[in-house]
Amino acid sequence: MTSIFDQHLDKNAANFVALSPIGFDITHVYGLADVYGPASVAVKRTQWASAILSEQTRLNGRQGVRYPLQEGLTVMDPDRYVKIKGRSKDIIISGGENISSIEVEDALYRHPAVLACAVVARPDAKWGESPVAYVELKPGSEVTAAQLMAHCKELLAGYKVPRDIRFEAIPKTSTGKIQKFELRDRARHA
Repeated sequence: MTSIFDQHLDKNAANFVALSPIGFDITHVYGLADVYGPASVAVKRTQWASAILSEQTRLNGRQGVRYPLQEGLTVMDPDRYVKIKGRSKDIIISGGENISSIEVEDALYRHPAVLACAVVARPDAKWGESPVAYVELKPGSEVTAAQLMAHCKELLAGYKVPRDIRFEAIPKTSTGKIQKFELRDRARHA
């Protein structure tokens, strides 16, 4: 399954922040875009409107609840909203701990200087794997790897913080989807 707003909303809250105040009402859906369409939708709850914009972005960025035409969807969290943490191939296992690359990317995207990012595993002699982040900055923005790591430490458990942040072009398809397989190859050979 791929998210319809894959690189545009779920991972880049800046779009929601920029579009919401000028009247766009964005609804996040998730599904098999090439086959059927939405399987789940982040149906907005009334109380979300009173939350600060960054919290609205987080709430709306989840995959949500069962779309009306779906037969079933079970969510065990009391909130009852789905939040996909990643595909199994995107999970980084570092020292026996599972790290969701999407969770780390979400933290990086919360920094105002980050335009695009992707996190992949690289081999690590001590931990088995460790997260490496590839980052593109917004035009005119400046931030160091140490500053981004400090930013991530405020939002993530210490073992999830990327141990290496590389500022370089991120390979994308013609439709803008990040090609993580190329980044995994870069990380293996670095």
